Amino acid sequence: MRRITIVAAAFLGTIAAAPALAGGSWMYPSEDTYQPGDTVKAVGYIGSATADGPPLARLNLVPIEPDTEHQGPTWHDLGPVKVAATGLGGYLSYRVSIEFVLPPDLRSGYYLAEVRDSSGGFVGDLIGVGLVVGLEPTEPRWIDWPLGEPLIAELSSDHRPSGASQ
Repeated sequence: MRRITIVAAAFLGTIAAAPALAGGSWMYPSEDTYQPGDTVKAVGYIGSATADGPPLARLNLVPIEPDTEHQGPTWHDLGPVKVAATGLGGYLSYRVSIEFVLPPDLRSGYYLAEVRDSSGGFVGDLIGVGLVVGLEPTEPRWIDWPLGEPLIAELSSDHRPSGASQ
């Protein structure tokens, strides 16, 4: 039996972005790993949804791990991100979600899908979602969702949620 305890510390350290330096919120995918062409569903929670225009997500198509073949990121737009007030307050004030299809020719690796507003700024303290593509995870994942999160019902049966209670 596996326990869902999402995203390894080494992975988080590797994909740190500007808001991460001071702490930041992450979206969590519903699966441990994906294959190219798979549909990704990810959800996170933030305390403030301040943004300049509608939030959009984009995927960095260069694996996050060191790669001497690539000199810089290649970005792929993933589409709109849904932001909805929850009525829960605090860091659970807004539910942020996205559903998108991974490019079919994506190489195996660790990727970051960033969430930005229309002027390129972050949405509240939201960073994005880290994804494992074409690899077996080597560390347990942690998911920080409230127990009332609807996507919990879609988690595989070998995952046990560990989240904030409502």
